[in-house]
Amino acid sequence: MNSRRQIGRWVFAVIFALGLSAFVVSSWAQEQTPANESVQTEEQKQADEQKQPEEQKKDDGQKQDEQKQDGQNQDGQNQDGQKQDEQKQDGQKQEEQKQEGQKQDEQKQPAPAESGSADAAKPAENAAPAAEAKPAEAKPAEAKPAETAPAEVKPAETKPAETKPAEAKPAETKPAEAKPAEPKKEEKKYETETLKSEPLELDFEAEAVLWSEENTPVKITIKQGTVLKVKTAVPHGQMVRKGDTLVTFDTEDYKTKLAEKKLELQLARLNHQKAKLQLELARKESAWNKEVVQRSKGEAEDEAAFTAKYDFEFLKRLYPMRLKEAEMNYEAQKSELEQLEKMYKADDMTDETEEFVLKRQRRALEVASFNLDVAKARFEWMDTRGYNRMIRGEKEEVRSKLASIDTKIALLEPNEKILELEAQKAEMAQKKLEKEFRELEADGKAMKCVAPCDGMVFYGVFHNGKWEGFQKVSEVLQPDEKVPADTEFLTIVNPQKVFLKLSVKEESFSMAAVGQKGFFQLKAYPERELPVVMNSLNDIPQAGSYEATATVTLDPAMKAFPGMRGLATLFAARKTNTLFVPESAVGRDTDLRRFVFVLNKDKNEPEKRFVQVGRKQKDRIEILDGLDPGMEVLKDYKKAD
Repeated sequence: MNSRRQIGRWVFAVIFALGLSAFVVSSWAQEQTPANESVQTEEQKQADEQKQPEEQKKDDGQKQDEQKQDGQNQDGQNQDGQKQDEQKQDGQKQEEQKQEGQKQDEQKQPAPAESGSADAAKPAENAAPAAEAKPAEAKPAEAKPAETAPAEVKPAETKPAETKPAEAKPAETKPAEAKPAEPKKEEKKYETETLKSEPLELDFEAEAVLWSEENTPVKITIKQGTVLKVKTAVPHGQMVRKGDTLVTFDTEDYKTKLAEKKLELQLARLNHQKAKLQLELARKESAWNKEVVQRSKGEAEDEAAFTAKYDFEFLKRLYPMRLKEAEMNYEAQKSELEQLEKMYKADDMTDETEEFVLKRQRRALEVASFNLDVAKARFEWMDTRGYNRMIRGEKEEVRSKLASIDTKIALLEPNEKILELEAQKAEMAQKKLEKEFRELEADGKAMKCVAPCDGMVFYGVFHNGKWEGFQKVSEVLQPDEKVPADTEFLTIVNPQKVFLKLSVKEESFSMAAVGQKGFFQLKAYPERELPVVMNSLNDIPQAGSYEATATVTLDPAMKAFPGMRGLATLFAARKTNTLFVPESAVGRDTDLRRFVFVLNKDKNEPEKRFVQVGRKQKDRIEILDGLDPGMEVLKDYKKAD
């Protein structure tokens, strides 16, 4: 654009220089001709000068056309800049037209001196613009008037050059002083939007999963490790009634185990009964033994007291008495032998009887002598050592006997306690077996796997909105496979009674409320919009979202089941007459007050207005208070300055 402007200026300068050259040549010719031809020369000059503005106008028109074409070709340039450039060109045209008018007025003056001075002034007037374009062409204009300065140009003393347009300087009257374009520059333009009532339709989306209100898991509780070997199983997806058989199991191993447990229980009961009888007998025997032992202890204590009181004294007298008895017996036998010998000696005749009697008496004396020696030896031993030993032995025997009695008494209670504990142990063993037997019987009942309610059979379990374990359950429900005990492996679902569980994102929580209506689109049926109503909302977040529930109305023709997923759209707000402004139009001050700028049409200036904002819809914000319809609001509050 600038290059074209520069080219236009050069073209204008060339045309102007050509006109100036023609004017200089005509002036020089007038000076060489007589005075009577000056009027005709003046007329020719006027004709030439009239042609020159017309040519300049044509050139200016061509420039304007070129500038218009340039403006159309350059899309994206600032229109305000083009207008300012056009205004500048218009100002230049007006300035040129004024200069031409001044030239014509000077030429129409009658005085030759003035015309000559004017002629001399015109080259000076036009020298400045020519010098700007082509300074070399302005030199003849300076030299030639100096050569034609004869005496008749003496009116130069009046110095008409003082009134030459060069001093008037058309630049002083240039459009910049009138400034026709300046009012448009001061009139700043703002990008605004006229407020009008609009509908508010605020929605939010939430991921949703179908849940069943009647969702009953099935598991088999086994207490005694019964093996659940499958014989038959109901297929996945089959409708069943309450009490219908779901799975049948092989019961041969169970029956054998139940019979063994029954025998163990009978033995345990007999052992318990035996232990109770033994305990009862032991208690009676213990009481009797305790009485006997106590009596024996009393007797032993009496005997010990008697021995201490009498036996020790008798022992002291016993051996002396036995020694004396032995001596007396010896003396008696000796005396009797002497008497027999005297008696038989007096008789001269000795028969065999007498010999026999004497012989027997001699032996008796010999025995009595031996007994006397023994008695003496015992007496001596007892008197020196034996007596003390006997006393000590008697005392030790008494103490041992009493200690034995005390031991028997002490053992009576522990023995009874042992029998009592054995009876308790037998009782506990019996109770344990009775419990195991009852549990085994319950296992037999649990092996009859039936439906707990009406519904559809699903393999696996429904956990956190997903079906889990289908493949594993499908494998274990084959014939001769084993089902794990105490594990949920089937689920009975009522597919008609379902509801939605929603996952509301944090950015949508402020818009969510109980009672909101909307629609639900299943992934399997994206073209169907099912009506929903939110009936609960948990205000405690869980892993970045909020859990909510909603009622949903299903089409009976649809095959929709729990666990199927989709997207729920809920209507957060619906209004008919709402004022909106662009999000970029709303600012916030340090006091957290929200404001916009409203254009004052009279002053063409923006005015700050504090407003109360509502909800956001896409990139627009609801205005609750502070503005009225019809107001013009700046689209960007930052451009208000």
